[in-house]
Amino acid sequence: MPAITLDAFPPDRLALIVQWRTDDAVNAFLRPGLRTLPEVEEWYAQYFTRAKNQLFAVYCAQTLVGYGTLEHLDAIHRNCEIGIVIGEPRYWNQGLGTLVVRQLTTLAFTVYHMHRVYAVIQGGNLASMRCFAKAGFQPEGRLREARYVNGSFIDLHYYAVFRARMAPYGQSLC
Repeated sequence: MPAITLDAFPPDRLALIVQWRTDDAVNAFLRPGLRTLPEVEEWYAQYFTRAKNQLFAVYCAQTLVGYGTLEHLDAIHRNCEIGIVIGEPRYWNQGLGTLVVRQLTTLAFTVYHMHRVYAVIQGGNLASMRCFAKAGFQPEGRLREARYVNGSFIDLHYYAVFRARMAPYGQSLC
């Protein structure tokens, strides 16, 4: 597996997020919206200029392949939400998502001093559930029919990991 690098998302590459968010396969389990460049630019300018929300570019062998987020960073309760999007389908099913989740989680624990990191995964997104489980996250619960998507109510699954219970980055969790 090539090296994975996380860095600040370059503003001049926001068009890639639009490309990924308009690809039906990539967008299948993402929250609605962010399908035009002005929407993504506003999201970036309004949401990620706040310290409690961080957007990271995901590079694989120096190719920008997706993005990751640490959101709702709460310094009092020391928890945050994590999310990833691997926008380039040719990088799917290679363990890349698990590596990105581990790196982002390590960043949340070491740089942002979080105690708990959680993910909210839409029902049916088995790939994300497997990815987060491989990275050491445990299922915490399910909110039944909590979101209305494409004419149907779907469940939201919560996964989390605690700082004291996560294997160090680079150590196998399997």
